[in-house]
Amino acid sequence: MITLTLTEAEQRLAQYLGKARFQACLGKVNEYQQGGQDAERINVVGAAGEILVARYLNVYPDMTLHLRSGGWDCEYEGTRIDVKTTSRKYPKPLLVVPPHKKRTWTDCFILCNGNYPAYDLVGYAMTEDIMEMEQKDLGHGPCWVLEQLQPMEQFCQAAFSRYEE
Repeated sequence: MITLTLTEAEQRLAQYLGKARFQACLGKVNEYQQGGQDAERINVVGAAGEILVARYLNVYPDMTLHLRSGGWDCEYEGTRIDVKTTSRKYPKPLLVVPPHKKRTWTDCFILCNGNYPAYDLVGYAMTEDIMEMEQKDLGHGPCWVLEQLQPMEQFCQAAFSRYEE
């Protein structure tokens, strides 16, 4: 498993992006975050995961501050990536994809898990595989839940192979 830690500059960027996105969304969206966590903190943690995945793939993260509906967090060789980040260090983290996500918005999901500012890049799953699964309810409504992900070390090859056919 790949473990990365935000640099001091990346921590400042994650704080800025998370807080600015939170402010931009106040009163404009239904909260999809679950578990009663602080929404501003969720945005900071999410930005941290996006920054680390982008660094790993040597691409830029999406640094927009406006309300974002759909879309992806970064793109690698034409593969649109939605980064999901959990802020607790779980022994077996789950990739949880909420039901409002649409198949056409992104090509894959990458899961980061850890405690700010260090996260494991747990793995990835292709959107088409996720959305063919049956949804589960973890106590907050239906969602797609994956326990087994493809290792991040295989992601770059998988992204390229989508275009080899």
